[in-house]
Amino acid sequence: MNKDKLDIAFEDYHSVQEFIARMDQYIFSIRNLVVATTSGIIAYSIVQNKYLVLFANYILIVCFLFLEYSWKCFQEDAYKRTYLIEDMIQKFLNGNQNSIYPYEFGLGHVLRAPTIRKIVKTIFRKDRWHNIFFYIMIAVINTGVIVLFGIF
Repeated sequence: MNKDKLDIAFEDYHSVQEFIARMDQYIFSIRNLVVATTSGIIAYSIVQNKYLVLFANYILIVCFLFLEYSWKCFQEDAYKRTYLIEDMIQKFLNGNQNSIYPYEFGLGHVLRAPTIRKIVKTIFRKDRWHNIFFYIMIAVINTGVIVLFGIF
């Protein structure tokens, strides 16, 4: 890897980091939609005294959860790419140029379409408990509203 290839690797690294930041923005937008949608349904059900509508929130919570984790799967593929680029750059900077593997530019060959299996696996990763906790709290709030105002 020569200096020109190193510059390309740095450029690639920065573009992958921008992609990861964009995925974070999408995920935060999804979470904003979750809060707005579930709050709207809760408000509607209380004002209209139609508490059975609150059960629709559970379906929405699951749908938004899968939507968020679909984007999270793309983001995790990009994380793997950054680790690879960092490893290549580090090897170059350490002077170990012979052990650098073939370099492919971009993300297109790295990103894989999220499958149900991949999404579920991502949801239940041990280091992602804080993400799932958000949806659990929304469901708990919804259940609390059902218990306080509604059906039971």
